[in-house]
Amino acid sequence: MKLITVQRLNTSIDAHLLQNYLESEGIDSFIQDEHTVDINPLFSNAIGGVRLQVREEDVEKAVEIIDTYNHKPYLDKKGNEIKCPQCESTRLYADFNSMKDTGSVMAALTSLLFGVLPLYRKRVYRCKECDHEFNPFVDSTNS
Repeated sequence: MKLITVQRLNTSIDAHLLQNYLESEGIDSFIQDEHTVDINPLFSNAIGGVRLQVREEDVEKAVEIIDTYNHKPYLDKKGNEIKCPQCESTRLYADFNSMKDTGSVMAALTSLLFGVLPLYRKRVYRCKECDHEFNPFVDSTNS
């Protein structure tokens, strides 16, 4: 049985969520390197993240399902689609770590100086079309 990597993810949590989605569609999947990344998240980039694999014969169907999963729009608390305030696109990165404010830059410098993980990170949505960063739950003018 040959396994093919169909998605690389940053965390094992994301991998397990996607694995559950695939299994709900009838595709068995397997997660590789999750423990390595869980032990030290900084290894994620070095080893290529957590790998989600499926059997060779399930690759086409799995890629279709993953594409559908990855392109579902994000919804606010009222059930409305979250859109970029600049270009109105619904293609967004959620939970994006922004480095555009002073607190984030200082946290990165401190973590480099002391060799620790950053304690402060500003999390925002980022548009895949125009790269605008915003927080729809605070205001629509945040950049």
